[in-house]
Amino acid sequence: METKVYQFPHKKKRHSKFGVWIIITCIFLLIFYLVNTDIFIVKNIEVTGNYYLSEKDIISLAGISPGQNIFTINLDKIRTNLLENPHIKDIKIRRSLPNSIIIDIDERNVVAAVPYSGVYLQIDEDGVVIEVSKEYQDSSMPILSGLKVKNFYVGKKLDLENISEFNKSLAILKGLKENKMEDLISEVRILDGSISLISSTGLMIDFNVEKNIDYRLSFLKSVLLDLSSKNYKEGHIIVDDVGNIIYRPNQ
Repeated sequence: METKVYQFPHKKKRHSKFGVWIIITCIFLLIFYLVNTDIFIVKNIEVTGNYYLSEKDIISLAGISPGQNIFTINLDKIRTNLLENPHIKDIKIRRSLPNSIIIDIDERNVVAAVPYSGVYLQIDEDGVVIEVSKEYQDSSMPILSGLKVKNFYVGKKLDLENISEFNKSLAILKGLKENKMEDLISEVRILDGSISLISSTGLMIDFNVEKNIDYRLSFLKSVLLDLSSKNYKEGHIIVDDVGNIIYRPNQ
């Protein structure tokens, strides 16, 4: 007689499927509770890092409606909405349970005004156009002249012919801001491939420096302050790559 093997019914599998349905049901009930309970209704929106844009403007741009559940808010959509504003360079947004949204703004900082066809293009340190104004509004903001602008769009980098000189100028403008020299330099001028600075008192400064721009500017700042203290308001300054700054008074 042949050997026969009898297998027991898989009762455990049936129990296992039943357990899965219980878990799924619990998850749906939990989600329903989280979405409908008042505990997770947004009551506080905290904005940090903003200077130019007000908190009210940012919340309005974000498109967060009062009474929304914190879990139903689409953070990616809020980020997209805010990045459409040219003043905003980057943004971090997160939920802070149970009822707060934290928005951390990285704004673009205006470093210069570019004159173009009767208007002024306000740009940041990346060369992105932030605003267009009919008048030169801020005398503490240097003018960047001599650019060969082909086209521009607000929120985009300038479209230029002389890109190399433009990039050098941006490095200088960034250094001016970091060294708090905006009130000492009124203009960064590009002419025939060379870059000159004009001080607020009228000093002409040759600044064709390729390296250590930030250090050269900090040195130039001390020289300008020294000349101002001695009431030297006219003349010519040469800043070279060797590390020298030469002042020559007008003859």
